[in-house]
Amino acid sequence: VVRVFDAAGEPIAGVAVKVAGRDAGETSPAGALVLPDLEPGSAALTFTPPPAWEALERTLELAAGPGEASVTLAWRRFDVDLRVASADDTPIDAQLLLSGPEAIPTVRTGEDGAERVALRVGHWQVFASRPEIGVGRAAFDVTPEAAAQVVAVTINKPRAAVTVTGTAVRIEEQIRFDVDRSTLRPDALPILAEVATVILAHPELGRIEIQGHTDDVGELPHNLELSQRRAEAVRNEFIRLGVPQERLVAHGYGMLRPLVVATDEASRAQNRRVQFVVAKR
Repeated sequence: VVRVFDAAGEPIAGVAVKVAGRDAGETSPAGALVLPDLEPGSAALTFTPPPAWEALERTLELAAGPGEASVTLAWRRFDVDLRVASADDTPIDAQLLLSGPEAIPTVRTGEDGAERVALRVGHWQVFASRPEIGVGRAAFDVTPEAAAQVVAVTINKPRAAVTVTGTAVRIEEQIRFDVDRSTLRPDALPILAEVATVILAHPELGRIEIQGHTDDVGELPHNLELSQRRAEAVRNEFIRLGVPQERLVAHGYGMLRPLVVATDEASRAQNRRVQFVVAKR
């Protein structure tokens, strides 16, 4: 039995196998193929997989009697041209962070705003950042059929005035919910999309604690529960936007941590908030 795997240890189905130039069949969904009636000794095998993997020729030493061998096929790489520009199509020299099926080192465009990368098949996101300008994001799929595709990333001036420090990701606009509910209002979604992009573009921040806070109206148990549900709603939106869930923790503090100790409406509005704090490492 010969078993065929990818670099992550997952079986590969549909790999055509030849022994000494003769067709022997294709691997099953479990990545296996039985090769009967092989004589002991050296056997030259050719593995031709689906387009996402590289073909392989391998000589196996076969012992007498039943046996098992495994081979690992490498992923094919496909060129992707990344282009970073401003809203008016001016090229931007930016740092690029790629998020996808495998870890890729951070790269940088030149003054022409362009960089070519070779990526394996799968769903990818690219985050382009230039500190004095802002952050942009684009999602794309790499497929064997899409040769030398071009992915454009636009960096706009931050809408929500997102500021990154060593201890927090700060925003000037409020994340708004329906009254006494954890349902995000539509105007909160663009702000959260920008915050998510910034979090993804700064892996050095590590885990982010999403803090939910309420004002002093109502009972403490209710406000603790409401603030927890609101923090979790934001966390779920970040996960939907591609932030790994292991980088996010949600915590509701209710009315226990007010920014302003006062009971007028303006003060209460300040205390009703969501904050993004770098969790202790």
